[in-house]
Amino acid sequence: MFGFARSEFTASYRSVYSRLCQYQHGLYGKRSALFHSYDAIFLFACAKDAAMFNSECIKNQTCCRLRSLDKDDSKEDQIVAEYCTSFAMLLTWVKLQDDVIDGKLLVKQRANFLLWLFRNQIEKMKSYFNKQLPGFLENLNTLVNEHHCLEKQDPSSHAIDSYVVPTAKAFQSVFVSLCKLLNNHQSESTFSKIGYDFGASLIAFDCGVDWKKDLKNGDYNIVKDEQSAREMLDFSISRLNGVSELCRNQFGLESISGKIAKSISERITTRLLDREEVSSKTISQSLYLRTRRILSAFSFLIRAVIFTIPAQKRAKGYLFIDPCCALTCQHCFCRVGEKAGEAACEGCMQESGANSCCDDCTKDCEKDCC
Repeated sequence: MFGFARSEFTASYRSVYSRLCQYQHGLYGKRSALFHSYDAIFLFACAKDAAMFNSECIKNQTCCRLRSLDKDDSKEDQIVAEYCTSFAMLLTWVKLQDDVIDGKLLVKQRANFLLWLFRNQIEKMKSYFNKQLPGFLENLNTLVNEHHCLEKQDPSSHAIDSYVVPTAKAFQSVFVSLCKLLNNHQSESTFSKIGYDFGASLIAFDCGVDWKKDLKNGDYNIVKDEQSAREMLDFSISRLNGVSELCRNQFGLESISGKIAKSISERITTRLLDREEVSSKTISQSLYLRTRRILSAFSFLIRAVIFTIPAQKRAKGYLFIDPCCALTCQHCFCRVGEKAGEAACEGCMQESGANSCCDDCTKDCEKDCC
């Protein structure tokens, strides 16, 4: 999983992301599930909330375990799901290209390797968009180039509202194009607003969070100090709150998309408060957080290995866990220090306190966890 729109893993959210995951590895292969995108899931959730397909086809499941869709499954969401999974591959392609342009030597080498490894999936994604939406990729490429042109100018010359425009328009184009694909013109204005504000929030968040790393590495960022970083994160939160309000007004108070936007906003707010308390962190706390990041990266490698094992061999017992369970007992899809989500890894989390998630795993992950 990657992307900006990481949300609280409620039961309704997990049913949506596991459904889209099935389309992801069904259309682009098992290894492409490594790039299953939170942002694509958010778009899929918006389409579901807007009744662009009959949502009864989405099963009440929390993990697909890399199982393909059954032949007799209802596929009323197929058009939307194929668009969203292609969007996930598009994000992967754009991100890897950006790493090739701006990254250091090792980052460039990794990006070039992944571009080669997933060359067939990327070409399939391009063919999909060229066939379904002629001119879409060319328009998107223009907006990406506009963003690169901004990065050649003096960072101090950019205001927040102007700097976020190319990224915001790119996401706006993605969201509106789904409506055009379905001939759902009545939803275009709503999706246009959601896409624009979501994209603006994303780029503002990246600037506000990565400015110290970018300053150290000599990478471009219009943020140069804590005050402007705070303004960027406040801007991101404001746009997300607007998205959440719009989704709730248009799709209903219980809409998944509205809850996702609200969850992201709350996560950024929590991060902002953490930044203000960073000076009070002890050395042991810092080492603990670094260790968690290292373990998370190591777990990603474990998943990558698991995804290379054919499903038939996993089913015959060559592997004792499924890839979606590989990380469950590490952090239960919730952050340390937060109250465990009500649908986070049922059976593994303990209800004794706010920080007690995964103190003891009481279930067999293979059978009951997911």
